[in-house]
Amino acid sequence: MVRRSPLLFVLPLSCVLFSACQLIEPPLQQTHTVSVSVSPLASGSVVPSGGTWDDGSAATFTAFPANGYVFDRWDGIIGSENPVTIVVEWDLEITARFARLYAYRFKNDSSHSVTVIPWQYQTWEQFELERFRTITVESTDDEISFDYEPVDLVKFTDSIVDWNATAGETITFHNRTLLTVSNRCGSDLLLIEWETEADSLYFFGNDDIWCATLGEPVGGMRDGHSDTEEVSPGSGYISFWFAEYTGQYRTSDVVTIEEGDQIYFTFYGSTYIEPVSNVAVDARASLSSYSGR
Repeated sequence: MVRRSPLLFVLPLSCVLFSACQLIEPPLQQTHTVSVSVSPLASGSVVPSGGTWDDGSAATFTAFPANGYVFDRWDGIIGSENPVTIVVEWDLEITARFARLYAYRFKNDSSHSVTVIPWQYQTWEQFELERFRTITVESTDDEISFDYEPVDLVKFTDSIVDWNATAGETITFHNRTLLTVSNRCGSDLLLIEWETEADSLYFFGNDDIWCATLGEPVGGMRDGHSDTEEVSPGSGYISFWFAEYTGQYRTSDVVTIEEGDQIYFTFYGSTYIEPVSNVAVDARASLSSYSGR
């Protein structure tokens, strides 16, 4: 009988076990590279600025805008959050995009608080500009369009065209030059006008008042009513006719308005007036030229 050495059985078993150990050895961990850039150049930075991450691991990136810029969005990944966290599953190229900021100065030299309102699709918000204050608004728009209130009391810099401003411009609000005439004298008045020494002529009153002399309505102002007109600076008398048509009168004192003044003149029963010396001879013709205002 042939006797076999135990080694003949041990050696093959060892080989099997060794091979099995080789098969179940875990694979090496896969890594991915993330490259980071900014646009435009020198508009900001990103932390971290790139690197290598294990497959499936989380990476957080934070964009920091340079002076005069604001973060806009990420390219290469989904999402506009800043900072943003992603799961790295493959090589990536990420770009942080920044938008340039443009400055606009709003200055209020008027005596009224002004509400400044952006038109639609603007990147800045409505704000209140108190009188004698200046506010700088930053926007990614290189031109802005705006509205404001109160339009009837305030105007803005003449150089601003169509309520638009370009980057770096200063929008200054000023008082409109206004004359308000009120009638509190107890009688209806016709043909109220303020004529300056420079021959500028402004009419006041939006009422049609019956004139017995003409037998038709004439433009004027009923008792208790008022009217405001934007005027040029100047000095002059305010003249008028009573509805009973007793001749033309004017204020005894000259009314003077400077640029930016907003003057209120009220006719009371005690207001000093005087007849106008150059009353038209043909009073009917004089009134006809103003009828229907």
